[in-house]
Formats: sequence, C-alpha cells, structure tokens
Amino acid sequence: MIVVHVASPVSSAPPRNLAGRRALPAVLGVAIAAELLCLTVLALGAMSGGQALVPSTRNASPGWLQGPLPAIDAGLSSADMGALLVAMVLGYGIVLALAPHVRGRWPVVAAVVAVALSGLAPPLLSADLFGYIAWGELGARGVNPYSHPSVAVGDDHPVRPFLLWNHGSTPYGPLFITLMFGAAPLSVAAALWSLKALAALSALACMALLWRAAARLGRSPAQAALAFGLNPIVLVYGIGGAHNDLLVGAVVIAGVLAVVCGRERAGAGAVVAAGAMKASALVVLPFLIAGSKDWRRTALAALATGAVLATGAFALFGAPLLNLVGALAAQQEMVALHSVPSQLAMLAGADELPPWGRLVGNALLLVTVVGLLVAVRRGGDWLSGAGWAYVALLLTTAWLLPWYIAWVVPFAALAGDRRLLGATWALTMLFVFVRLPMLD
Repeated sequence: MIVVHVASPVSSAPPRNLAGRRALPAVLGVAIAAELLCLTVLALGAMSGGQALVPSTRNASPGWLQGPLPAIDAGLSSADMGALLVAMVLGYGIVLALAPHVRGRWPVVAAVVAVALSGLAPPLLSADLFGYIAWGELGARGVNPYSHPSVAVGDDHPVRPFLLWNHGSTPYGPLFITLMFGAAPLSVAAALWSLKALAALSALACMALLWRAAARLGRSPAQAALAFGLNPIVLVYGIGGAHNDLLVGAVVIAGVLAVVCGRERAGAGAVVAAGAMKASALVVLPFLIAGSKDWRRTALAALATGAVLATGAFALFGAPLLNLVGALAAQQEMVALHSVPSQLAMLAGADELPPWGRLVGNALLLVTVVGLLVAVRRGGDWLSGAGWAYVALLLTTAWLLPWYIAWVVPFAALAGDRRLLGATWALTMLFVFVRLPMLD
C-alpha cells in the first residue's frame, strides 16, 4: 500500500534546511504581492465590471459611487473576477502557512495597505450598506425600523435607487440601528464613504486586537493579524461591501482580549453588546461562559449587560422591537443558492432545498454545538469550540453569505488549532467557488 501525505496549506512546520528558511520571506512576499495585485485590479476595475461587481449600479451610477480611486477599463468578466478571487485565496493559504516563520512586521504593513485599498474601492458585490443608511434615516425621522421596511424612506429619497433588497423590517440589532442614526444628516454619498471608512477602521481594529490577544496567548501575532487582514473574502466582500460584520467582529475580539487578560465579565459584556448589533455574535457567549473559571459571575455579567441594553432598546423602539425575532426567523427561511445545503440538494438532483433539508441542518448544528459545549466544560479550549461552532453554522445554514467568514476567522486565528485554521482556509475557497455562478 502506498500512502501519500498531502501538506496542508496552513501547516506551520518550517523548512529544516537553512536555504529553505531563508527563502520563506521571499515566498511570503510573492504571495502577498499576488493578493495585492489581484485586489488592485478588482478595486480599480470595479466600475467596468458592471452590476456583477458593483450591484448598486443597477438603477443609477453617479460619479461619487466610484470613490477616490482612479478607474480603469479592465473589461472584467465574471470569469476574470472568479480567477482573481481564486488566486487571492491560494495566496492567502501561503500566507497562513508562512506567517509564523517570517520575522518583521512588513507583512502586516502590506495587510494594512490591502485594507485601505478595499476601503477606497466602490461598494463591491453587495448593496446592503444602503439598507443601513435607509434604516438609519427611518429611525432619525421617528419611523420605527422594526415595523417598516427600508423602502419606507420613500421613492423621492436619494437612497431609494440603491435599495435592491426589501425583506421586511430590519434584522439588525438596536445598538447598530441606533448608531446608524448618525448617518441620517449626511448625503447618501457622505454616508456611503463614512460606512466604508468605518468598515476599514473596524478591520484594522480587528487586526490590532488579534495581534495583542495572540501575543498574550503565546501564539504568532503576525499569523493572527494576517489571517484576518489578508482573508480575500474579508477584503473584497466584507470591507469592499462595508458590512457591519466587521464592526461587530471588532467588539467581539475586544471581548476575547478582555477574557484573555483575565477580565471575563468585561469580555462577556462586550460579546452581549456585539450581539445587540448583530445576533450572530451571540454564538460566542455560551462558549465564553462554559470556559470561564467562574461561569456563574460571567453569566450574571452577561445578563446584566443584556438587561441594560434591552431596557434602552425598548425605551427607544418600543414593542415593535420584538419583530426582530420574526425578521431573523424569516431570513433563515430564505434559501441562498450558494449555501452548502442548497448545493448538496442540487447535486442530488433536487431543484431546491426541501423543507426537511433545513430541519436536518438545524439538527446537525444543535448536536454539534451541544457536543462542543460539553467538550469545553470538560477542559477544552473555548476559543476552538466557538470557532468550530461557527464552522458548523456556516456549513448547515440555508442562508449563507460570503462575508460571514469574518465570524470564524478570529477564532481560527487565536485557537492554536491548525485544523480549524485549515478549515477556515477551505471554507474561504469553498465560498469563492460556490459564489462564482452568482457573478454572472
């Protein structure tokens, strides 16, 4: 029998020979340069890619949508976009594997450049941020975002041509919606670029917090920071589309750092605050509590923070705030064509995901999360448990969007579990491949 061992793209074993070690910075530099080159082509050629790359141009394409970067007529086709994204993911795998073995902070500087480039690019591959602007406008007018859809801003509002989705009231938490009130006095252009700047700054905050947390844990700070800052989906979809997952992620990682520094109750409070912006952050909370030295006090701190935030939210939005539960449930009832269950159903010959397929996915997720929590209570690493829980969620949900990879990356970066880091890289590649048909 012949056994072939395939090296993982995130293997951390350094070359044994001196020449190999000396070559690592050059190989890492080529991988990062390749990522930056592909990202530059996407950013500068975004407007020439049409609606596939900048969906918000469907009804209008004003000059301010391009932003400060010079535009090039790259003539990007869907195949070109797909090839650029795949090349970025391959380079990202090399970055994950080599980052712990290369000294100096120059790779992190390159990641900062990548984040800035994504922040200056037009709104890529999503128009969700215009929904943020619309719901902030509604709230500032005294119209409850938890009982009205984003299009309630009216056909005469300048943001209306850029609203491409209308799935009822907002699925975002009251803390995030309240923050969006601040965008109401701004023009749509100013609000757009403010949100883009916020996304880029949030990504940089994530990198800085991950660096500090990894250093406290005795793990590679560079690998932790680069795992987030050079993830192609975080760059192109997350920052490019100015998704609120980056702001939420910064608050979650701040909570993780607090726990790592021994302030478990403060960490739990930060995670609850992040959950008040987007419910996905609350996946972390049971693992943080299960891994706590004094889980009762940590749980009470989480409950106290939640009570304060809920009191303020009900005072501001009233009973319609309860519609948030229905909005989240309705979102989960929708099926994204590129979700893993949907792809499996189509491979089996079905035209769409059957209702029982969603039930099976939910059951698998529940069993997995319970098993992971039991493992954490028995002494397992809570960071690894939370990371694997997010992996299970992304693999079983029927409503999957690429930028959700930002949920799992911080935990893969900090857990010290190479399997989790490898799974994150594989998910990144998977999301790119299943999303390619959607670029047509």
